[in-house]
Amino acid sequence: MRMSFDDQYLFTVSEDACLFIFKAVDKEGRGMKRDKEVGYAEEILITKSDLEEKVRTKRYVNLFWCCKDTFILHALRTYPCALSGVCWY
Repeated sequence: MRMSFDDQYLFTVSEDACLFIFKAVDKEGRGMKRDKEVGYAEEILITKSDLEEKVRTKRYVNLFWCCKDTFILHALRTYPCALSGVCWY
């Protein structure tokens, strides 16, 4: 069980992964009032596997971007018909 940051909602999860959300109200059915406003955090929480995947993808993109000119020149020399659609020989 967890309350939302502003104490407006109660979140519960059952063993079968059902999420229940309850609105917190007082005896008269009015929403709870907060004394002060809570600001947003600057941090973003992600899993370690997501971070590792992002790092791998970034390395791959950087490697491809650095080598793209060499790859294109090699492809043009090796397969001129495949890239242009026209064979000149």
